[in-house]
Amino acid sequence: MAKQNYHEFITSRNPLYNKYYQDWELAVRSYYGGQSYRDGKYLKAYASDYSTNSETINTYDLDGDGNTIGVRKAVAHNVNTPQEANSGVDLSNYYQEKLANVPVFPYTRLYISEYNAMLFRVPPQRTLPDTPEINGFLNNSDGDQNSLNEFMSMVDTFTSAFGVVWVSCIKPTDSQYPKWRMHKPTDVTNWSYKYTTSGDLVLDQIVIRIAEDYNAEIYQVISDDYIDTIFIAIDPEEDIRVRPSYRA
Repeated sequence: MAKQNYHEFITSRNPLYNKYYQDWELAVRSYYGGQSYRDGKYLKAYASDYSTNSETINTYDLDGDGNTIGVRKAVAHNVNTPQEANSGVDLSNYYQEKLANVPVFPYTRLYISEYNAMLFRVPPQRTLPDTPEINGFLNNSDGDQNSLNEFMSMVDTFTSAFGVVWVSCIKPTDSQYPKWRMHKPTDVTNWSYKYTTSGDLVLDQIVIRIAEDYNAEIYQVISDDYIDTIFIAIDPEEDIRVRPSYRA
């Protein structure tokens, strides 16, 4: 692959990634709930929410049994800067008030956890060779000290949340056995398929974002022939850096 095309493949996004990214963000923020869901403003807004002033909305105080023990008017806070508005201080319309009162308990996580608990209520039974390599894999299948059952439970949890996840199986050079890794769809930014000489459609290359901070994003590009670790600086004037970790 030409250098320019390789660079474009790393930095561009698959059309399906662009199509479903917002849905995946909604799904995972609904799973985690709390401040993340509120800050994403995923609560549905209606036209009347923006046309209704928050001063006209009553706020009800309830006791532990759900009985009303107090009624008070919401107070609108005027702000002078965009920073104050973005901080959530502005309660000048009903939508802002609803956002401020979004429940922090994530019911999505409750439902997924309940389903996961039922699925793994009976531990899976496997007939496998009793070897150090097999036992090592069963007890640490992903390199993060998660057993195979724990790993598959995590895959089930996030598959239920996102609708899809990616799982890679790679044998590091110094490892006695392959390691599995789960990748959220929001972290798998690009991929491509190809046909083999026998006519089978197989995954050709995949780009996975493995870390990011204010300085750079770090990706892995994986194919049958190589695994590259890519450092892309946030500053557009900086060039990408490629660190090959495996070459066929």
